[in-house]
Amino acid sequence: MVDAFNTAEFRTTYGLGRINVLSTYNAGYTGAGQTVAVIDTGIDLDHFDLDANISAKSIDIVVNSFTTVNDVDGHGTKVAGVIAAEKNGFGMHGVAYGATILAIRADALCFPIYTPACGGFIDPDLADALDYAVAQGAGVINMSLGGAGAQSAVFTDALLRAVNAGAIITISAGNSAKANPLYPARYAEDATYKGQIIAVGATDSSNVITSFSEKAGTTSAKFLVAPGEDIYTTTNNGTYTTVSGTSFASPYVAGAAALLKQRFPLLTAKQIVDLMFTTATDLGAAGTDVVYGQGLLNISAALAPLGAITVPLPDGNNPGIIDSRYILGPAFGNALTVEVALTGVVGLDSWSRAFPLDLRGGVLAAASAQSGILGAFVRGDQSESVGTTAGNTDLSLRLTAPASRPGPTHPNQGESPDRFQTLSMTSTLGRLGLGLYYGAQATVGEKASATLPAGASRLAAPQLSLLGTGGGVSGTVPLSADLDLFMGLHRSGKGPGTQPGTLGQAWISGPGVGGKGRFALGLGAISEDASIFQTTSSGVFGEIRGGQSQFLTVAASRPISQRIQVFGAITQARAEPEIAGGIMSGWRDIRASAFAVGLSGRDVWTDGDRLTLTLGQPLRVDRARVDLTVPVSRNGTDGFNVETRTVNAVPSGRELDLEISYGRNFGWGASLTTVLGVAKDPGHRADAKTSAFGGARIGVAF
Repeated sequence: MVDAFNTAEFRTTYGLGRINVLSTYNAGYTGAGQTVAVIDTGIDLDHFDLDANISAKSIDIVVNSFTTVNDVDGHGTKVAGVIAAEKNGFGMHGVAYGATILAIRADALCFPIYTPACGGFIDPDLADALDYAVAQGAGVINMSLGGAGAQSAVFTDALLRAVNAGAIITISAGNSAKANPLYPARYAEDATYKGQIIAVGATDSSNVITSFSEKAGTTSAKFLVAPGEDIYTTTNNGTYTTVSGTSFASPYVAGAAALLKQRFPLLTAKQIVDLMFTTATDLGAAGTDVVYGQGLLNISAALAPLGAITVPLPDGNNPGIIDSRYILGPAFGNALTVEVALTGVVGLDSWSRAFPLDLRGGVLAAASAQSGILGAFVRGDQSESVGTTAGNTDLSLRLTAPASRPGPTHPNQGESPDRFQTLSMTSTLGRLGLGLYYGAQATVGEKASATLPAGASRLAAPQLSLLGTGGGVSGTVPLSADLDLFMGLHRSGKGPGTQPGTLGQAWISGPGVGGKGRFALGLGAISEDASIFQTTSSGVFGEIRGGQSQFLTVAASRPISQRIQVFGAITQARAEPEIAGGIMSGWRDIRASAFAVGLSGRDVWTDGDRLTLTLGQPLRVDRARVDLTVPVSRNGTDGFNVETRTVNAVPSGRELDLEISYGRNFGWGASLTTVLGVAKDPGHRADAKTSAFGGARIGVAF
């Protein structure tokens, strides 16, 4: 897009590049709709690079005539070209090439005979010119003129009237190389004029103040510099010329003011002036100085957001973008990361200027869990266990030795603990089996667990690991000789690697059809403290304060030979988050699923070995709709127009994991376990490359 504006016409005058204006054009701002008054020697009415931008209300203020506004001296035509020469593929173009030039001719010392020798301006004519500019709605007035002495009250009164009417006035500092600007630029330092006058000095193509330019001096707080040496611009008789002087630096600032007024119509004149001062490129001594004042005009910086960006929400809160994150849990994959409904949202900078935002940058996709699974497998437990039995009660303690563990691959996963303790106790009271544990993941009881191999439960029964490690209680009740009811309550805290919440579940397990194999049916409900499916949010997205989800799992296994059995399980889940504030409070109809199928066998090739082949899908959100209520435009000074946008918050892909694991125990106390796998669409991302993983672990018992 930048190439459309970085043309030969643009490059003809180096000044446009020095004031950093290309990105402004690329954003669509040209000064259109803005009127810039040029109080000068008139304008070449027939110049083909100006004629389309000349206001029909242009005037010779001395004789009150349009017919004599035609430039004799050429100075006004040169100034006007810097401001608003047309972008038409010829010659050069101005800073605000879409603005309208209100040419006000005021050089009349030798009226009625006009010759270049006359020149000069008198205060009454300049005062009339200022009043006329205001009457015609000029928001910016350029005066590339000046003299050594202060001016009369007739002029300063008109200057004040223009300021009170909301005009921005740019005035050349002078070409006498003095320490302070000439008049009327010197009035910029006078607080009477409310900070709406800018004194402008000239720099060369190296951004160094020219030998002829007046310095900032006492006006340093209200002084800018802009290109003013060897400036290529329009002149009389439809031609072009190269000129030097602060007279041609001032119109750069006038054109910039027109661009800013177009972009930010709600800013006051003083705010626009202050914006140009604040964003100027610092030159010379650090900060404001007596040579360069506030520095070099930088239009791109003036149009960019400043300070903290906030989003004005309908509830009156303005959360900051820097504090806004939507961190997706694995089940959501990359949902919302490419959702166009999160674009075009209005944000406000520290100046209360409105900017379109793309909130997708605050949505962090879930990482694939494969690396974490493989890492845990390779590390193994590295643990020692001790236990004791007293009557019908078993007590065991497992202590994991410190190990070097990698950090999390996703913000929700937390840091891996260096030491991990598991304490468990089981007891049998009559027909009732009771369990108590701490520091472990939720379980489904011995008989329900027998339906699936250990590795497959990660895929098929995701509710068991959704919260991570914690403590809990369980009870097992035999309903008949072969039918058991298992009930459990699991609570995870805020420790490393855990998601705080509570899981309540009930499982019925028993023999399969015809007494072959087994089946298990589980119902579970999870209450997450500050997330939904491990997804958290803050700032403009609202705060997820909790989530309720329900799970239904059906699992079965059946032998197909003496050594091998086939197994399968599927889980369906639904969820509802509790969200406070933000743009995403309208969640509804969240559904998710997971499954695993495969083969498992023991003593396949030798006594004591174990082989498992699993194809499965980790928990994935299959359906989720959310209403986004977003501000999209201003409605007056303080109000905003909002839209409600409904989107589907589902991942783009569907992860499928194919894993094969093999383990063998050796007679001399050693064991070998290996795993190989491949994941399609890892992280439920359609754009993710298929990944493969594998590992081996050797254990020795002493």
